[in-house]
Amino acid sequence: MRRGESTGGATVRKERRGNAVAALCGALMLVAGLVMMAGGVEAGLLVTLFGGTTSIVFAVAAIRMRM
Repeated sequence: MRRGESTGGATVRKERRGNAVAALCGALMLVAGLVMMAGGVEAGLLVTLFGGTTSIVFAVAAIRMRM
């Protein structure tokens, strides 16, 4: 029964980790915007592609953690 009780704490930790991942994604998008403004169109396209793929990976990881 103790394992069942400890799962409540585990879900809270997963939610906190998800919030941290969301904050990281937000920071990545901010950096992407700055690089776009500084580096021109080609650098902006590269950063947006990179940011989009990383955010998708983080979203899939968050969904797997919740399941």
